[in-house]
Amino acid sequence: MLRKEMDLSLLDTLKYLIVVAYKNSSSSFDKHIENINEIANKVKQEFKSLPSSFYVLNSYLQNEMKNGNAIKVYEIIEFITELSVRLDLSIMIDELKENDNYNLISESFLSVFGKEYSTTNSIEFEYSSCENYSYSRQATIKALSALEEIDEELSKEIKVIVSDILILNSNQINAGSSFFTYGLIYLKELSPNQHWTTYLEHIVHESAHLHLYSLWKNDAIVLNKSTEKFKSPLRKDLRPMSGLFHAMFVLARLVQLEKNVVTHPKYMDVKSKWNVSYNNAGNNAPIKEKFFDAFSTISQHGILTPLGNKILANCEEMVTNRKS
Repeated sequence: MLRKEMDLSLLDTLKYLIVVAYKNSSSSFDKHIENINEIANKVKQEFKSLPSSFYVLNSYLQNEMKNGNAIKVYEIIEFITELSVRLDLSIMIDELKENDNYNLISESFLSVFGKEYSTTNSIEFEYSSCENYSYSRQATIKALSALEEIDEELSKEIKVIVSDILILNSNQINAGSSFFTYGLIYLKELSPNQHWTTYLEHIVHESAHLHLYSLWKNDAIVLNKSTEKFKSPLRKDLRPMSGLFHAMFVLARLVQLEKNVVTHPKYMDVKSKWNVSYNNAGNNAPIKEKFFDAFSTISQHGILTPLGNKILANCEEMVTNRKS
C-alpha cells in the first residue's frame, strides 16, 4: 500500500505541474492529463509500480520550471506522459539505451543524482563501462536471486519498494538512493576482484532507506530539531536524529540479512567474502553492536512520534526475536 500511495501522490503532483506549465500557453494539455489518469488507473487496478524514471523526471521537471526553461519543460512533460508502468524490477542501462529518448533520460538521471550527491562533495557520476557493467549486472542478478532464498520476506519487501537498479561509476559513492529518485538504487560498478555479495549488502541497505522515505512522507517520525547532532555508528560526522534513525532502520535489516546468510546451508560460506560493517566511521564493531549503539542513542535522546516509537520497537524485535 505504501508504494501505491507514493506512486499515486506523484501522479497527482505531475498533473498539477502540467497545469501550471501550460497556464500561459495556447496549447492544450488535456491529452497529458488523460495519459496521467490512465497511468493512475493501472497503478490502482493492476497493482503495477511506476518506474523510478517518473520520480527522476518529476524532480528534473521542477528544476527546469524553476529555471524558466520552457522548451525543456514541454519536452519532459511530453516524455513523462508516454511512459508506462510495469511489474518487474529493472536493471537499468539496458532499458535506457534502448529508449529513443535516451539522452533526455540520461541527463535527467545524472542531473538529479548530481544535485543530490554533489552539493557538499566533489562526486562525479558516469555510466558504467561495457566490460565492468556486464560483470556488475550478473552480480546484481545473482544477489537478487540469492536474496529470495536467504530471506523471502525481505526479498518481497525489496521487490515492492525498488523498481530500478542503475549501475554507474563514481569516484566516491559505492551505492546510493534518494527520496527524489524514489524506487531507484544506484550501485557503483564492481571491480573484477569484488564479490557479488557486495551488492547483496548494498541492495538491502539502500532499499531500507527507500522504505523509510515512504513511511516518513506523510507522517512525522522524529521531532528533534535538525540542529541537534549525535554520534552515529556508521558516520564520522555527527548526525541529526533523523539521520541516526535511518542508520538504525538500515542496520536492523542488515543484522537480519547477516543472521540469515550465516545460517543458510547454501550461503553460509559466502559470509567470509563480504563485510557488512559499513566502516565509514572507522568502527570495527559487529553490525549487531552498531545497531544497539544507534538504538540506545535514539531511545535516550530521540523525540519520537507514536509512529517513530512503533518503528523503533519493530526494529528491535527484528534484531532480537526474529527467527532465521
